This record gives sequence, structure tokens and C-alpha cells, in this order.
Amino acid sequence: MNVMAPTPNAPISIDELEVGLAKQLEQLAGTVGETLSLEPLGRQKAVADSTTKALVRTLSGRPVAVVLCSRPVSPDLAERGHRYAEAVREIIGEELGQVVVRSLAHGYVDGRSYVILPCCREFSSFKIVRIAQRKRLQGRVLWWLLAANRAAAERNHDRPGAAEAFREMLQHLDQTGLIAGGPQEALSEAMDRLGSGAWAPRHTVDHNDLWLGNVMLPPRNNPLFRAKAEFVLIDWVGANPLGFGIYDLARLALTLKLPVPAVRRHLVAHAGALGCELGDTRGHLLAALGRLHVNLEHFPEQRYLRTFGACWNLVEAASRQ
Repeated sequence: MNVMAPTPNAPISIDELEVGLAKQLEQLAGTVGETLSLEPLGRQKAVADSTTKALVRTLSGRPVAVVLCSRPVSPDLAERGHRYAEAVREIIGEELGQVVVRSLAHGYVDGRSYVILPCCREFSSFKIVRIAQRKRLQGRVLWWLLAANRAAAERNHDRPGAAEAFREMLQHLDQTGLIAGGPQEALSEAMDRLGSGAWAPRHTVDHNDLWLGNVMLPPRNNPLFRAKAEFVLIDWVGANPLGFGIYDLARLALTLKLPVPAVRRHLVAHAGALGCELGDTRGHLLAALGRLHVNLEHFPEQRYLRTFGACWNLVEAASRQ
């Protein structure tokens, strides 16, 4: 009989994961007061750098945590998400950091990094209820983003090397040959203002995938979740603790389908938080998009270009209105 060898990027099995995390699960079980076990969560994605997901349940069937484990092609992915989330929480402070889900355990199993997180709630599967939930939280998420940007920018007010970091990302974007027209003109203007000192950008924190799919509700009566928050943000693996700003606002505005006048109001507020003129928010966005291109990894370039176009068009319209 021929036995097929495992594929080089095969996900770890749930059984292997449960054995490898036996000690961690035992410690969490002491907090919960029940024995815990793992079961698969969702379908395995075909994306090369996706994670293996497992749901942690009590014997009575209550979900209390989620395990994310990296694939061999990107063994440090889960650890990176944990590290960035911790860095963001430290920069913005404990109060604003309540929405950044704190890991229960993290480390490596079978050469792959893992993180265990409290199990949070998705929005309702009933459309009417889901719309109401999102509508209720929309303003709170937007407020949080502004407050987080302000806190990070204030902390980074005199941080050395900021101008050079922005220049590097803008130059990278220019050298890709991917942009022309309005974005190219705005990039040249941003470089000129950066060189003259008219624009002195500050770093902020970037989530870099801030859309409704990464906004969740806190769990009810879960002893593994201690934060006080009306919503939580997940998936910090692509985050940047020394971020460039505005991209998160553009992504969030697109997913919330905010009209251009509303986006302009938020853009004005973010310009104030970042200590720049309204027109300079385009420079912030272009630098953030340059950094995203540097770190595309397994993200398809065509999808990046669609995202670039949608974010640029929205911010350009809002800044010019």
C-alpha cells in the first residue's frame, strides 16, 4: 500500500493540537471549573498562510475559547498577532486597549506558533438584529479609532525617525510603478511637504484589516474574559504598532458604507488627532498603503490594487469636497 506523505503546509490536526496544548487547557479548565476539549472551528482555508482554528468547549458544551495555530509556511504568524496586539494595547493605554482581545496563552506546538483567545460572539445570524447591532456600535467603533489614533500620535509626537519612515514607504510606493494620475500627484506633493518640513507626520497604530468581519461582541458570562468593552477587535496579525494612519478609517468607512460628507467629518477629526492639515491625510494613507505593499506576503497583488483604489477614491473625494 502506498501511503501519501503529508503536504509541506498541512495544518496540524485537532488531536495533535489537543495533545500539544494539554497543559494549557488544564490550566484554563481550572479557571472555568470544567474539563475542556477541542473541536474544529470553520473550514480550512486554501490560503497558504491561514491558521488552523479550534473551538475550546466545556464538557457541558459551552464555548469558552478559540485556538489559532499557524501553518508551516508561516510558523510565526499567530505569535506575531499576539505580539502586535500587546504592543498596540501598551501604546494606546489600558482603557482604550480593552477592545484588543488579550490572549490566554501563546507559544509554539510542533514548531508552529499558537495563541488561545477568549471566545467572543459574532453578530446575530438574523439580518434585522444584525443590522441593529452594527448600527448601534458603528459610532462607538469610529470613536474608538479616533481616540486610539490620537493617543498613539500624542505618544509618538517627538519620536525620532518618523519622517524617514514615511519617506521610505512613499518612495517604495513610487518605485512600484503601480500608481499614476491623482495618487502619483498626491505622492509627489506629500514628498515635497515632507522634505520642506511643512508636514511633520506622527506614527499612530494601524490594525490594517479593520472591517466589520473583525469586529465582534464580548462574550457573556465567560470567566476567561475580564475586559469591559462593548465590542472587541480581533485579527491583529497584520497590525503595525508604528503605523501611518488613515487606512483603517478608509477601510472601516467602506465597510460601513459611510457617505462622503460623513467620511470628511471623520477625516477632519483624524487630521486634528494626527496634527496635520486635511490634505496631508492623503500622505498618511499613501504611506500606509506603501507599507502594506512591502508586507503583501501571500496577499494577491490584484486584490491589493482594488483595495488601494477604493480607499484612495474615498479619501480623495472626502478631502477635496
